[in-house]
Amino acid sequence: MAITLKDIARECGLAVSTVSNILNNHESSFASEEVRTRVRNTAQRLGYKKDYLSSSLRTRRTQSVGLVVDQLHQFTRQDFVVPFVEQFGLMGFEVSVAEHRSDPDRAIGALQGFAERFKDGVLLFTDLFGRPESDQERLRHTIEGLSLKVLGVGSRLRGLVPSLDIDRGFAADRTIEHFMDQGHRNILMVYEYDWDLRPSFRYWDQPGITFWAGIHEPADFLARAAASWSDFDAIFFRTDRIAIPALSWLRGRGVRVPEDIEIVSFDNFPFTEFTSPALSTWDIGFHRLGQRAQEGLAKWMAGEAPAADSFESFQPNFVARESHRGTL
Repeated sequence: MAITLKDIARECGLAVSTVSNILNNHESSFASEEVRTRVRNTAQRLGYKKDYLSSSLRTRRTQSVGLVVDQLHQFTRQDFVVPFVEQFGLMGFEVSVAEHRSDPDRAIGALQGFAERFKDGVLLFTDLFGRPESDQERLRHTIEGLSLKVLGVGSRLRGLVPSLDIDRGFAADRTIEHFMDQGHRNILMVYEYDWDLRPSFRYWDQPGITFWAGIHEPADFLARAAASWSDFDAIFFRTDRIAIPALSWLRGRGVRVPEDIEIVSFDNFPFTEFTSPALSTWDIGFHRLGQRAQEGLAKWMAGEAPAADSFESFQPNFVARESHRGTL
């Protein structure tokens, strides 16, 4: 026998209307977060499945959303996708996922495909297009021509669609301030894209800071280091994926971390605590971002439309380990 809202309400000791509002993410529910969590966990434990067909006929909605993401294999993307998909699943929504691999044509094609399938909403996750100005115009033209509620994740989407992102510039600023407080005057910033520092970064013209952009793979860093290494006394890496092999390269040169050079990175990959020394890094907080993106898109689909130019940012959290000195 199928589990109904009445079964969940009986189990939780709540009214059916309260359970319905929570599972459908209605703003009319004033339940506490503890009650919301209890209802969702109970629904999952009992195996509640929403009646998609009757719901769609009644609401004229497909009970499905689209997620367009750059690459699914990264740890950070998985941290984002899991809460997004799970929470929509508890609401009875199907989530279709498309991977654009930082290719604007693939992203645009995915948006057009989701529009043809009448998705109730779409989350577009991208911040790594190589030609940001022209790509943004192409995206703008595509989205304006589609009947889609598109919520964006990525600062490059700001002003194009309602969007949110992690404030990476905050992490870079705080790290540089720490390095300067420690007396470092030959600082290296290692980035994938020169525009990836975000407009909030305040130290573009600061003397003593060297920028290496175009570092997409560990081999890129090793080649640049072999060709133009200087006596850097502190390095900020845009991603742990480059910082980890760099630690090994420095150790092979007899450079001590953090005694000779301080290292701070970004992403907080699961294995960074096991490097030698343990890597100090910023926790990007993609799980929290995934939850917030799901909530924002669900509210929009329920009728609470955000401002077209709305943008929400979240500060990452610093994880202090052994590769830096002092307090950050």
